Amino acid sequence: MQDLFALAESADRADVTDGVSLPEEIKRREDRLKVMAAAKAKIVARAAERHEREKALYEQKMATRADKQERTGKKPGGKSPKAPKPGPRASDQINLTDEESRVMPVAGGGFEQAYNAQAAVDATTMLVVGTGVTQAPNPDGHFKFPHLWPPKLLQAGRPNYRCLGWSGTGHLA
Repeated sequence: MQDLFALAESADRADVTDGVSLPEEIKRREDRLKVMAAAKAKIVARAAERHEREKALYEQKMATRADKQERTGKKPGGKSPKAPKPGPRASDQINLTDEESRVMPVAGGGFEQAYNAQAAVDATTMLVVGTGVTQAPNPDGHFKFPHLWPPKLLQAGRPNYRCLGWSGTGHLA
């Protein structure tokens, strides 16, 4: 019997790579499982928030359609909006090390875990008049930091600016 125990012990040690401590490895894996469980809970919470937003939008669209039908006496054209489905989607994800960053498309194709940093520059003086960071990949409509503009530029109206390749004032609040 002792020979079997010795054989089992040697087999257990033979599979372990040098420098690996089984108790430490088990603890590391248990910790990762806890982190993943917390991430899953956050994904579920985000999905619930998204569902509430989508549900409010759906109800607004349905009320608009009902009002239009009541006013005109005709059924509105097009397909009726679909009710949002609750719960996480297969595409929902979270970064375990930096949950505030998002997967965004990058120039040349592909995707990276990143933020979208923006800067507005006055085209005349070349001064940075505003900055911002967003989680949205498309900056259109997200550059809304007029409180960062110098008062002199605000008095003159909306400044002429350049923002990541876009120009004009259409993106400003």
